[in-house]
Amino acid sequence: MLSKVGIFSLILGGLFFLFQKFSNPSPLPDEPVTADVPNLESANENEIFYLPTSTTGKIIKHKYYALSWDEKHELAEWVAYELTRDRLKSHWVERTNDFRPDPDIPTKSAEPADYKRSG
Repeated sequence: MLSKVGIFSLILGGLFFLFQKFSNPSPLPDEPVTADVPNLESANENEIFYLPTSTTGKIIKHKYYALSWDEKHELAEWVAYELTRDRLKSHWVERTNDFRPDPDIPTKSAEPADYKRSG
């Protein structure tokens, strides 16, 4: 039968092995992956490989972002923005509270009154 020291040594060895296995960073690719899409509105569905799947089947593409619209709950299931170096370095703009219905959503259900006192 193993002693307490033996069991402790096995546990410690296992933890060391797991730490080494999961803490090593994966090797970097030789070249960075670039798949810049100049305009999400005109992009082919196959070019936008980084979007999540839509359970509603209604993906609305705008110039700098895309969203999956859930009409039943009248809200976006998810929203994905295309972040580029230039956009991240641009100046921040103060919030304007200028909410308008999205012309690409058939029911145009979101009105400015829906966002009153929302934060």
